[in-house]
Amino acid sequence: MGKKQLLTLALIFLTSCASIEKKMYLSSTFARRRNPKDLEVSYSFPQKDYFQIAELKLQYNTGYSREKVLHMLKAEAANLGGDGIKIISTGQFNYSWVVNARTREKSNMLKSNARHIKVIVFRYQ
Repeated sequence: MGKKQLLTLALIFLTSCASIEKKMYLSSTFARRRNPKDLEVSYSFPQKDYFQIAELKLQYNTGYSREKVLHMLKAEAANLGGDGIKIISTGQFNYSWVVNARTREKSNMLKSNARHIKVIVFRYQ
């Protein structure tokens, strides 16, 4: 595979990558009771009685829209049986990826910006 093909593959990877880390607070599982599009999104916890199910952290490249990011988080939260998500932090970080590890020349490095968002999944009592 040539250098041009490697760069093309690397750019595709860097612009389309997202991953969700999940930290469960409870050992029990809950039935899904809401469609992801109906889940609440907030910066504060609800006034009604609730309990926390999990913490989700989504890391994604800057090509994702806010709507797509929230859709991915809400889909995961719905699968966990959540009624909503509370956004607890957001941020951005930079990283580099070496295309040719043998030479480690700067011309063989790809740099990209990525973002993360951390949420708490909650369920009403």
